[in-house]
Amino acid sequence: SCKHPNLTMPPRRKSPGSAASAPGPLEALLRDLPGDESGGRSATLGFSFQQWWATLSAVERLETQQDFAILSEFKEDVAILDSSEAPSSVEFCQVNKTERRGAWSLEELQRKGTKLKSGDGHEPSILAKLYRRKLEFKGHPTVLHFVSNVGVKLPNEKGSDANAGKTCLHTLTEEQQTKIKGHLGQQLGVVADEVDLSCVHVQRTNLPLGEQEIFVGGKLSDLSAAGKLPFRLAHTTIAAQMLASEIQRRASDTGYARSFEELKTRLLSRKQVVDILAEVAQLRPPVHNALDRG
Repeated sequence: SCKHPNLTMPPRRKSPGSAASAPGPLEALLRDLPGDESGGRSATLGFSFQQWWATLSAVERLETQQDFAILSEFKEDVAILDSSEAPSSVEFCQVNKTERRGAWSLEELQRKGTKLKSGDGHEPSILAKLYRRKLEFKGHPTVLHFVSNVGVKLPNEKGSDANAGKTCLHTLTEEQQTKIKGHLGQQLGVVADEVDLSCVHVQRTNLPLGEQEIFVGGKLSDLSAAGKLPFRLAHTTIAAQMLASEIQRRASDTGYARSFEELKTRLLSRKQVVDILAEVAQLRPPVHNALDRG
């Protein structure tokens, strides 16, 4: 794995006879567009794996006092902002649940998708779809994550495949990076040398495929025991379910957000996460506990 990616953007090219203009505020890009996929924004009978991963991400970020906001089903499965009011950076996370036993290969992540209905070309690969967000948010610090419940096999220095837990593609050899950049450049119509892999990560999550509320509840219990929460949280499994329920409710919002202000109704801020946990912390013990003591 590598350290947090360098979010310093390369200098923008200047066109002849004109000065390069600075990008506008990030909020201007945080809105729905007609071409965005919205199939995931629908009510479901249970919580999806992606929504549980968003819940886990929100809980893990409570370890520090830094602000954040979680968005489910916006551009990608999960989007994470560094602020709920004035965001300056964004992380896009493609969360892939699979029943397969073996790990993903780098070739699979780069393989073109199904043929377009128009017959002209194919859908971009998994990696190209994810990197497209970097291009759409050009000029703003953007981090990309491919997340799965199984690992990704990446080549080591000798070219042999090795399982990766959490790895930045910028740590691969120059030759390996050149191949990936060429693939992305060809599919997305950009200059390969301008592709920035320092913002692209692949990782395996420890979130299980079942009983996720117990796993996330355990994380909450650790936070409470370590004094990371401003209150004592006893009913951690209930708290995990309530957080996931709120993330699901907001993800199911099918309204078309024309501005960041309208998009705010679909995000869950750090303060809102803490408020939900505080409500659970104030719950009275179940009646059977009182009967047992009697």
